[in-house]
Amino acid sequence: VTMVNGGYYPYLSEPGKTTFKGETEAIISIDMDLEADKVYYVWCSVQVGVWIGRPYFELMEESTAATDITTTKLLPPFTPE
Repeated sequence: VTMVNGGYYPYLSEPGKTTFKGETEAIISIDMDLEADKVYYVWCSVQVGVWIGRPYFELMEESTAATDITTTKLLPPFTPE
């Protein structure tokens, strides 16, 4: 999915090891061991890079995410080209 400022995207996954990856001039990833019936919130942002921004991921607390998500917009589903 292409993340945009002010947007969010729900991702459903099977339990187990999962890697989330962001790519610009650099490839950054976060590895997580997902548990069944648990909700995770991963904040995606961009930090300063050499030529363009670099992706950044941060795991958020549910209470913070629940507040922040009310000011964001649901992004459309990913469709492969």
